[in-house]
Amino acid sequence: MTRPASPLAATLIERFHQAWQTGVPGSIPQLLNEWGLAESASAAGDRRGLALELIKIDLEQRWMRVDSPASLPRAPQGCAATIQHARLLEAYLDDLDVTLDESAILELLAHEFRVRQRWGDRPNFDEYASRFERLGRVAVERLESELTVERSLRSLLDDCDESFPILTSNDSAGGLESSPTETLCQVYATIRPFAELAPVVLEALALHSTIREFQSGDVLLRQGADADGLLVILDGAVEVSVVDSGARHSIARLERHAIVGELGVFTRERRSASVTAVSAGRAAFIPREKLEHLVGHHPEMTAALSELISERIGTLALDVLWGKVLHGYRVRQRLGRGGMGIVYAATDVASGADVALKMLRHDLVYDRAVLRRFRQEAAIVQSLQHPNIVRVFGEFSAYGTCFIAMELCDGLPLDDFLAQLKALPEASVRGIVGQLATALCHSHGQGVAHRDIKPSNVLVARDGTVKLSDFGLARCSLSDSTALTTFGQIIGTPRYMAPEQLAGERGDTRSDLYALGAVTYELLTGRPLFRAHRFPDLVRERWNWSFPSRSEFPADLDERLFLLMRDCLVEDPEARRVAWDEVTAWSAPVGWTMSDDACSHGS
Repeated sequence: MTRPASPLAATLIERFHQAWQTGVPGSIPQLLNEWGLAESASAAGDRRGLALELIKIDLEQRWMRVDSPASLPRAPQGCAATIQHARLLEAYLDDLDVTLDESAILELLAHEFRVRQRWGDRPNFDEYASRFERLGRVAVERLESELTVERSLRSLLDDCDESFPILTSNDSAGGLESSPTETLCQVYATIRPFAELAPVVLEALALHSTIREFQSGDVLLRQGADADGLLVILDGAVEVSVVDSGARHSIARLERHAIVGELGVFTRERRSASVTAVSAGRAAFIPREKLEHLVGHHPEMTAALSELISERIGTLALDVLWGKVLHGYRVRQRLGRGGMGIVYAATDVASGADVALKMLRHDLVYDRAVLRRFRQEAAIVQSLQHPNIVRVFGEFSAYGTCFIAMELCDGLPLDDFLAQLKALPEASVRGIVGQLATALCHSHGQGVAHRDIKPSNVLVARDGTVKLSDFGLARCSLSDSTALTTFGQIIGTPRYMAPEQLAGERGDTRSDLYALGAVTYELLTGRPLFRAHRFPDLVRERWNWSFPSRSEFPADLDERLFLLMRDCLVEDPEARRVAWDEVTAWSAPVGWTMSDDACSHGS
């Protein structure tokens, strides 16, 4: 899912950043109100998306200023209170007039967890389960899965030892120089992602580090300069900013134990941002040639750096890619972040057209299967020129990873429709299913099976056009792409998978028919065909399921919709049938029935 760039939203986010840089917290309700009063907001903005970004920034800035995280009370007592500067998520949910669905709340919970852990607090799963009982244990388990890139959260909590020596500007120089390697090893062992490296690697990093002192206003790293190494902030504070079209934009304020300059070292590109000291302090500098030498002997260093970059890029609406021109596309704003990649709004410099850039996460670049799938998606979809399929313009490499340039669709994914409206009117369902069937009829005719059809991969543009997106798991019978999936490997989204896919078979165009039936059922009823979240529970539910009888549906349900579901949702792939001519004839633009607040998303 992507969101169209909103200049107003970007401006408000920038103002909020600047307010915090001056030490004066901004007002989120005031900014949201200002957004709502703007004439252009209904066409270009996203109130919920803006609220998410502002909450993330506010959480980070407030926790950054907590003097003693250990003194904060544990939930549920006082969980919505302001303690010193910090706030917990409930405070925002109570104060702001914004409706957030479960996925948005989980996104914020994951962000709050990272922020708290980064600034010395000790969050745990039991706390989150008690604070958000309405989400349930399943949601907390999904939160844990969301953070697998940080290893196990339990291990993270065990690794976070508050007994390490903290270097501050009050430490004597002699104290540091008396055992610099040992001291820096101890510090590096507490900083992600260095904390995951073996002691021998940490010792080598410390041996190659030099200590640099800085004063307020010093430029530690300059945008456009050669990336000669990275810095670990030992004490003091710095600001990360980018300059675009002569204007300076603040990205983040970082304090002790932050790593900066890693993107340039990893990609060997010139500095993508400037880092300026906002207070006096010290930093450990590790030269690029030393890091590259270590990478040659310890490949896990590459994984550590790529993991750090993956966490940094795409977390906020503005990041270090702001304003960069990549392969002829100028990056404007981050739109969304998914399991495999991050999507940005961009402009084709030559034509001025709006596009979306899908970037493969840096921590996945070295996974050959993922990389091949990513590139295969670009190749397959570029060959499927169809109005009901999101267009792909090409694939290219930049900043150490891969990008896909694709159509920017101003609309909503079907799961957002369902979250807001529950069941859809039959006329809308027929129009959606008809257009989706038209897309499938075309792709199947080209030998391409999508294999991951679900509401979040079906977009409805503002003009009512339905577009099938995300062909990352597609299989083309006319190529050798089947080698990417072996028998017994389960890929896709289990809730919408055909039985043969759940059994470990590769799946083909007949599997898409099953998913089409499942999506049709969900659009009509407002609930998924299978409700279980955990895979074992889902398998048990599927085992005991049989297609409902006609009497279990409303008496006035269109008989053709009932027959479509019945004929698609059969166990035997050979028995699945779709009367393509009849179903594609239902194709019609879908009318928008939701508020403008909810209707600014893209491809």
